[in-house]
Amino acid sequence: ITDVLFAQNRGEAGKASAILIGGQGEPNSGIYNTTIVDNSRNAGTAIVTWSSLNVVNTIIANHSVGLSVGGKTSVLTEDYNLFVDNGINTETFNDATIAAGKNSVVAPSAAFVDGTAPDYRLPRGSPAADRGSVAPVNAISSLALDLDDQARPYSGTSVDIGAFELQGPAGAA
Repeated sequence: ITDVLFAQNRGEAGKASAILIGGQGEPNSGIYNTTIVDNSRNAGTAIVTWSSLNVVNTIIANHSVGLSVGGKTSVLTEDYNLFVDNGINTETFNDATIAAGKNSVVAPSAAFVDGTAPDYRLPRGSPAADRGSVAPVNAISSLALDLDDQARPYSGTSVDIGAFELQGPAGAA
């Protein structure tokens, strides 16, 4: 899953509100440069997986649980993500494992252009700007453009987290 916006989806407590991956899944399955957002605390879990999964450069905002993984042989690998106002950012069940990198960010706000409009693009000063990993962008050719078909990364900057790439310098707003 690449360059996708999931906004205002609903899920019940303990159930997926945006993405549910069951069964064995595909080797090296991943979610890259995606934005999963709700404007108020969603009772559901943004991503639930029963198989191994990589989540990189993804914004997960306003859910009861951000990432949830289950299954004895399942490993959820996450890094370079932005977690915003989730009740719990990551959880495991049924002996699954989370391999968390050291580059994810937890922030009180994603500082979207206008989340109520809704406009989930990044403004200058966003905690997602210039905080992503270039590795998936180099490995997956479709990530060279964001959801608006704009260049990723923007000339002279680093990769942003989320589906939209800030088209300008990331400095203070």
